[in-house]
Amino acid sequence: RSLTGNYGTGGLLGRQSAHAEWIWKQGENDRNTWICFVKDFYLNDNGSPVMTRIAVDSKYWLYINGRLAVFEGGLKRGPGPHSIYYDELDIHRFLHHGTNRVAILVWFFGKSGFSHASSGCGGLYFEADLNGVQLFSDSSWKAKRNPAYIPAPEDDTGPNFRLPESDVYYDAEKELGNWYAPAYSVDEWDFADELGPAEQASFGAFVKRDIPFSLDGGIRDFVNSEDVMGITARQDMTAEMRLPYNLQFTPVLHLYSPAGKKIVIRPENYYTNAPGENCIKCVYFTRDGYQEYESLGWMNGEKIRFEIPAGVTVRNLQYRETGYDTQMAGSFVCDDPFLNRLWEKSWRTLYVCMRDTFMDCPNRERAQWWGDVNLQMQMLVYCMDRNAARLYEKGVNTLIGWYESTGIMPTVAPSGIRQFELPFQNLSGIYGFWLYYQYTGSRSFVSRVYPMSRAYVSLFDLDSDGLVIHRRGSWDWPDWGENADLVIMENAWYCLALTACANMADVLEIKTEMAGYRKRVESIRHGIRSRITKDGVFYDHTANGLPDDRANALAVLAGFCDGEKKEGLLRVFKQIENSSPYMEKYVLDALCEMGFVEEAVLRIRKRYGPMVEDDYSTLWELWNKESSLNHGWSGGPLITLSKYVAGIAPSEPEGNAFLIRPHLCGLKKIDCTIPTVLGPLTVEISIEDGNRQMVITHPKGISVSARPPVENTTEEEEAWNIVFRPTGNHPSSEII
Repeated sequence: RSLTGNYGTGGLLGRQSAHAEWIWKQGENDRNTWICFVKDFYLNDNGSPVMTRIAVDSKYWLYINGRLAVFEGGLKRGPGPHSIYYDELDIHRFLHHGTNRVAILVWFFGKSGFSHASSGCGGLYFEADLNGVQLFSDSSWKAKRNPAYIPAPEDDTGPNFRLPESDVYYDAEKELGNWYAPAYSVDEWDFADELGPAEQASFGAFVKRDIPFSLDGGIRDFVNSEDVMGITARQDMTAEMRLPYNLQFTPVLHLYSPAGKKIVIRPENYYTNAPGENCIKCVYFTRDGYQEYESLGWMNGEKIRFEIPAGVTVRNLQYRETGYDTQMAGSFVCDDPFLNRLWEKSWRTLYVCMRDTFMDCPNRERAQWWGDVNLQMQMLVYCMDRNAARLYEKGVNTLIGWYESTGIMPTVAPSGIRQFELPFQNLSGIYGFWLYYQYTGSRSFVSRVYPMSRAYVSLFDLDSDGLVIHRRGSWDWPDWGENADLVIMENAWYCLALTACANMADVLEIKTEMAGYRKRVESIRHGIRSRITKDGVFYDHTANGLPDDRANALAVLAGFCDGEKKEGLLRVFKQIENSSPYMEKYVLDALCEMGFVEEAVLRIRKRYGPMVEDDYSTLWELWNKESSLNHGWSGGPLITLSKYVAGIAPSEPEGNAFLIRPHLCGLKKIDCTIPTVLGPLTVEISIEDGNRQMVITHPKGISVSARPPVENTTEEEEAWNIVFRPTGNHPSSEII
């Protein structure tokens, strides 16, 4: 096998240097810069895998011999403050004997955001091992700034400050044509500038991409594409195109037009209620004649609006669906359409908030807030495959990469703008680490998160009453909404985090630390029970003088409650509705842990009714439609339905033991599947003609215990027929 180039001695790369260089066009570091890179080389054969490493700040599109090999490669920068991700892939199926062309379009954001830490300089790093001969990025590559990507006008406010991406402005009269095609001449292009080898350039240490490449669903018609095909705009018009559901996409144009027409493309969620909170849009200027264009800055929504000026003929408007590469591995179906629709909306909301990281929402922020991520993790273990779990673990690794030597955990990571600490969210994340272990049994995961967790809980002190001395962090944020009882909530969150640390110390056999955590937990529980109660419930202070549903829910989960308070707590949960959809999940958990599963479902029906009945396919950030219409934290009922109604919950912390105890809540049929570390676990429940049957199918190695379902009926219970159907060798299973 041999490799030669077409740009002088620089093409025989093995003779030129022993390593790849970061390359770019010097001086082209403005915000929203797009650079094209081309390298031609000769290959004797292509029969073996060709492992390739690519890193960029910020995103890239890879073409090999004119074929698109990677659509939107690269991850937003920031596994740590001084590191950058690289992609690894095999490109041999795109190569052939003879001359080959590698062409890469790189989009340099040139701006930090809540999900991206800019290096301050655009760059491309490329190395491929062709059976011992190395193809490196260096000054033999050709490079050119793509002139069609033009700056936005000065009066364009652009996206809000949280987003590192800019609006995409494209002038088709300046486009390069098929510059990535093998026949396209780049002789007049400049050679790339070398910025230094990996270990010397300013981009940071390499960290291998630990999630799959984005899923490319290909070009598709909108639901109503036929409505605009062949239409010539007699006057300025807006075409509102419908997608089948709320999804991530890039818009595609097919037009006949005179030159210089301006087409603006905005997703339905482009505008928000707050000034300066805009999301991503695209502005396209036409050339004369027929043209096709795909805007590479992804958007999301159920609708997108194309502002078409007079004189433009639309041949077609389309989109490319993209998104995180994961599969639905869980399900919940019962004989109640309302609950089925809510479960479906919950997972669809979860999915649209996944890409480079888990996101609070895919439009306004695209940020990895840790309170949100904790809820998203608890959802994914009930509905998605291992690839989704990899996104959570990537987030955890990022959190570890950004937490400070002082012990402070950031609440958003990565964040290239500023670091801030919201203690309630961070403590909820530590609580979530232990929950994740219960579903996976991963001791290595515990080993990674425990040092950070230990350091963070050590920042909190107790007062003479044994309660937490308030830690404000950057600002107090218990939840959206008013009348939060902060003292109860803070002590409860801290107890949940301490308990998680104690359990993790037990797994790691650090007995002295485990005992210390549990001693603190008992101190706080005693202090709360003896001092902070009112009329049989938990109360310290709220603006309206009434107990807070969120505070009482956390008190239940943290173990503050005794049996005497159950009726008072139930009264609070029936009457008080302070919680946003974020904290509502914990209210539902508290009701279910107290045994009031039917009451939890009744509360779900009341609070989520408008969202479920609305035609929109995802769940909203708030109880009304005045903010984000796709917020991952709103999917808590998915957990309620799978964990408590279908009754599938871990019984031991090793990730391979489950207790099945359904609560039917008036249902006659439930089919629920969840993914486990060894395969799907399915519970099928039916009541028909007086026959009650529960069939449990589970993989080899999963231990399953079951109890008859709890029924809310006054009829005399008949015996339940509980059947175990293990796949593979029969593991431990029993009826309790």
